[in-house]
Amino acid sequence: MAINKMVLYGYSKSRIRAEIEKCELLCANCHARFHRTKPGEEILSTVGEMDLSSGKVTEETLGELEEVGYTKADRLRLWTSLYKRDRGCQSCGESDPSSLQFHHENGDKTRGVGAMISDSYPTEEVLAEVKKCTVLCANCHRKTHRR
Repeated sequence: MAINKMVLYGYSKSRIRAEIEKCELLCANCHARFHRTKPGEEILSTVGEMDLSSGKVTEETLGELEEVGYTKADRLRLWTSLYKRDRGCQSCGESDPSSLQFHHENGDKTRGVGAMISDSYPTEEVLAEVKKCTVLCANCHRKTHRR
């Protein structure tokens, strides 16, 4: 169980400390890479293999991805991974999609992009939400929100 959940559920300090002893301290980027989910791994391995003729990842790239044979949600996940990889972290240049996140700059957030994809929002709404964001790696995203 995640340590933050143990705190939430009222586990004793000794049980939480015992769980912490089993952990390896990682930065947010490395943690994201290490804990990538299986479906995400499959999609991200496809990202590495794809050679998109359009060059820069745009909304039109979604049309090219329909040939891959994934569900709408998986196509959008793949597209957002390509989009993030293509742009990289706007602060430090990190380009591994597994550690890149969408940052809503002006607080104009309908919902998180990943949640919108999981909840089957229409493609147009997901793309509109992406347009409100800049891409930051997990480390820089945390630093931005600490300011």
